[in-house]
Amino acid sequence: WREITRSLINGYESLCKYQLSELYKAWCEKKLVTHPDIFTEFLHQKGIIHARNLFLKENEIEKNWSNLLEEASKKFISSPEPTLLPSTTTRKIEFPKKLPPPNTSLAGYQKIIILPIAIVGLGKTTLGSGLKFLFHNALAEVQSDNYKKKQQFLKAVVASLEKKDVVYADRNNHLDMHRLEVASQVRQVYPGARILAVEWDVKNKNVPNTAASQKSIEGILARGERHQTLTPKKKPDFQSIVDRFFKEFTPADDSEGSFDTKSLDARVIIPLDSLISDRVKIVCDAVGWKFDEQLFAKKVFK
Repeated sequence: WREITRSLINGYESLCKYQLSELYKAWCEKKLVTHPDIFTEFLHQKGIIHARNLFLKENEIEKNWSNLLEEASKKFISSPEPTLLPSTTTRKIEFPKKLPPPNTSLAGYQKIIILPIAIVGLGKTTLGSGLKFLFHNALAEVQSDNYKKKQQFLKAVVASLEKKDVVYADRNNHLDMHRLEVASQVRQVYPGARILAVEWDVKNKNVPNTAASQKSIEGILARGERHQTLTPKKKPDFQSIVDRFFKEFTPADDSEGSFDTKSLDARVIIPLDSLISDRVKIVCDAVGWKFDEQLFAKKVFK
């Protein structure tokens, strides 16, 4: 867990061997956004046990951890850490399917982030390429796979808004804290920026659980070695990586007070079996762009 935390602080991705470690990693990612002070001295060997015990305490993990829980209770009972979880209210706020009009009183009101929410191999980059083909004068693509550190990717998204009004933030963004990260970074500079979530229908209750994973595997095999990191040769165990992404995937949460309702202005759903032309049209309609079907037919996707 210490090494997982170090990687996250330094902006690197880390793979977990155990289910409990995945839970810890997700907790750390959220805390780095909501309570970064927990990790201020972490790289100087301070606060390691504090963070671990706080995680165990907040998640009520008791089995085989009684001594640590006892220590955590003594340490934090007088000054409990604010809970990480968003509001527990059950009221839902339906996401609009089209971006609302901009708030022209805020700086950067003309800026738009198109934020895919998906797992690997489902065609995120292909969608970005299609949008770029039609709207190259207005849109910039930023691919997370081109950056070694998360912060580099986030900074590139913000920097791209200096030259273009729309940025396609090409990353899985499959966790709510990933969406919050992008929103927080962008709105520090452009408080009026609007964010459109483009969510692949990964966990549709009306289709088998294996549908999205199978599509993901097929996509990785179809593109072969035409990818920066995740290919059958570079990652022979890519199917286990697909499984991990599927397990971690969290659809945009429309509960009042959630990270997503605070971050996203609109959301559209991309069916797994949809054509690339249909996907581009869905996004165009949500942003308010005209979809040029004849021009798009000239685009060749590799």
